[in-house]
Amino acid sequence: MKWKPYGVGHLAKSDHGLYIAYQNLDLALGCVRWFANYEERSDNFLKQEERIDFQFFDSLEAAQAFCEMHAQSLEPPENGRLSE
Repeated sequence: MKWKPYGVGHLAKSDHGLYIAYQNLDLALGCVRWFANYEERSDNFLKQEERIDFQFFDSLEAAQAFCEMHAQSLEPPENGRLSE
């Protein structure tokens, strides 16, 4: 996925949806951390879109890497076969 600056964070598109990684204040710990969200894309207006809020990360790179692993987990296995 290719990440681009977007507002206060970074945005990336996958075949299935959008990811945003952004910095925000973690009130519980009183420090600034990185957070990430995923929003499913759908052309079907009747389908409810899914949104997932991921936990905090210590760096932008960690948040982006987690999002990229999540995107890969949504892809079907190669050759239509499950890995053994």
